[in-house]
Amino acid sequence: MTKTATIAVLTGDLIGSRRLSEPQRQHLFQELNRLWHEFAAARPGFAKGDIQVFRGDGWQALASPPQHAVNAAIFVRASVKALNLVDGIDTRIGVGIGAVDSLKPDHLGDSNGPAFIQSGEALDSLANIAPAWAFKPPQAKLNDIALATFPIMDLAIQRWTKAESAAVVGSLLGLTQEAIAKHRLSLKDDHQAPSRQAISDALKRIGWTTHWLPVLQHIESRLSAAFS
Repeated sequence: MTKTATIAVLTGDLIGSRRLSEPQRQHLFQELNRLWHEFAAARPGFAKGDIQVFRGDGWQALASPPQHAVNAAIFVRASVKALNLVDGIDTRIGVGIGAVDSLKPDHLGDSNGPAFIQSGEALDSLANIAPAWAFKPPQAKLNDIALATFPIMDLAIQRWTKAESAAVVGSLLGLTQEAIAKHRLSLKDDHQAPSRQAISDALKRIGWTTHWLPVLQHIESRLSAAFS
């Protein structure tokens, strides 16, 4: 990939990972990677690489083209919360957008360039305090997303339940409410699917259709215009 290409890089680490056993940690990342490929399959032309794990609970992924960066970050957080392997599990995420000097899709740790630097700096800026994600845009005209929209969205995401997070995952996969109810993340402890009404209620509680989707569509349009 040439240096002029623009991509989004998501760099993260798990919150609450010390309470996971090693089999649980491995299971979480296996499921997360499986879900990530479902997300990519629902978006023709989306980068098809894996979520790559490093330092035990750290991870990194590409979101390309870059207009998908915020939806991708929300998808990962919602997926971790929906898997709910331990109470309070979540992930910090640093979102960076920019050029790349070299890209090795199978070994992201060996890749470099402004996109990777921006993503790493965004994650480092979080330390161990809220909010749990940050966006470091390369253009000042996108600072409102980073400084205003991201913190407000983070406050809402932190409060999502397992059921609400699973409903968000299904919505971002483009599934109908009936299909979301049958998705493995939505299944109850007895492996029974919730009702379509339960999915509808979960999405309504968080204002997904009325509040979230218009904002996400606006952000995607802004990013598309900035990096087309």
